[in-house]
Amino acid sequence: MNSAPGFSMSNFAALNAELLRVAADLMLPAYCVSCSRSGGLLCLGCASACRAAPRRAHPAHPPPGFPTCIAASAYAGVLRSVLLAYKEHNRRRLLCVLAPMLAIGLSAALQNLPANERVLLVPVPSSRAARRHRGGDHLRPLVAAALRHVHVRQPVGVSSMLRAVPGARDSLGLSAVARRSNIRGRFVPRRGLPLTDGVSVLVVDDVVTSGATLAEAAGTLRGLGCHVVGAVALAAVS
Repeated sequence: MNSAPGFSMSNFAALNAELLRVAADLMLPAYCVSCSRSGGLLCLGCASACRAAPRRAHPAHPPPGFPTCIAASAYAGVLRSVLLAYKEHNRRRLLCVLAPMLAIGLSAALQNLPANERVLLVPVPSSRAARRHRGGDHLRPLVAAALRHVHVRQPVGVSSMLRAVPGARDSLGLSAVARRSNIRGRFVPRRGLPLTDGVSVLVVDDVVTSGATLAEAAGTLRGLGCHVVGAVALAAVS
């Protein structure tokens, strides 16, 4: 896949180098979440393979309303193992690996926007049941941590503008059409929304598969009058 346009290779190299540096923070007695070797939650070999390579996310059959999306990497290999451990098994110390990777995707998206444009990052919300199962919200802390690694000209903030209502099934194994039907109407606005006049919104998710979740979240935000300029994901299914 092609690299995302407008992204500085020097920034790319610096952020990828940071992925290797933070691996030292994980060198505690444990087993690597990717290869199962002893020596830490993520061994140095797997950490070196867990690199960002920003690209446009192109679902096979993009649903209506799917926003232009940049993914930091492909959802495969070491990254897939790390994200599943962080998300589904509450290995929150892996945040220091995932945050710099998401930061690369955010930087690529933000550098395509005007320098004076105010930007709001809106994480896709999880349901209450998912948060309870996972021990909390996994995405908002990841977005906030990633933003600390981003150095751009625009003023950028994070807002949980949406909440997920119950009713959706687990999407694992569903077809693209079934995913769209399953996610329809799932997101609603939170009370006390921030003013978004003159603000550009980027929707942020962890993984893009069929694109149904991002399309639904973006559509809900557009219905609230938000100027949705795109989306960013940590990873995308190839």
